[in-house]
Amino acid sequence: MPIKKLIYLAIFLGTAFSIWQTEWGKTFLTMSLTTDIEALATYLNELGWKAWLIAIFLSTVQNFIALIPSFFLIGAFVHVFGWQTGLLIAWIGEIVGAALAFVFFRYYGRSYMASLLSRHKKLNQFDHWIRDNAFWSILLLRLAPFVPTGAINITASLSGASFVAFIAATAIGKIPMVLFDGLIGHDIWNPQENALRLAIVTVVMIVFALLVHRYRTKFYQAEATSAEESKMNS
Repeated sequence: MPIKKLIYLAIFLGTAFSIWQTEWGKTFLTMSLTTDIEALATYLNELGWKAWLIAIFLSTVQNFIALIPSFFLIGAFVHVFGWQTGLLIAWIGEIVGAALAFVFFRYYGRSYMASLLSRHKKLNQFDHWIRDNAFWSILLLRLAPFVPTGAINITASLSGASFVAFIAATAIGKIPMVLFDGLIGHDIWNPQENALRLAIVTVVMIVFALLVHRYRTKFYQAEATSAEESKMNS
């Protein structure tokens, strides 16, 4: 890795570590990764108008790190801000967090990946295919409820996908996922009263995941067949 990148990385990690050592930094990190919805909602309620900015920041951090399911965070947003505002805040945070992760891992990982791909013809061909079909590939992954968002961020950043295609696919694909997470995160507060809706949402998510997987398989097969035909005709 070039010295310039190492210096930037050291500055980034040093700054992040310094921030998380402060009292408010520890609070933000804890709230970003918390599974205690009630404590998070109480914290946001105490912030007044600043809660909007803090909520977007928390969602951004959570999606950049992507260590826990986001429905804990989104459920608290819905509880504090209401459905429309809470889901909007979560959606914005999801996009910003994904964008930061893409830029970070693209800057520090793509050069190594490119050198690796240059030595493996099949991997290089697959990378070109990802680049040419970036929007639909990423969109179909975003629409899959059980695919970790962090894995998509890293994979896309290391591939040949463009930033514009990544953001566009993420913005669209996150809409149903934020809604699902919002419903689960909201209803899990009182699972006894919301047992029926939780069950319905869970079933819908499973069916949705199966349909997306089926379509994604057909899409990949169709693209592979088209690529083979083009190769034979050339």
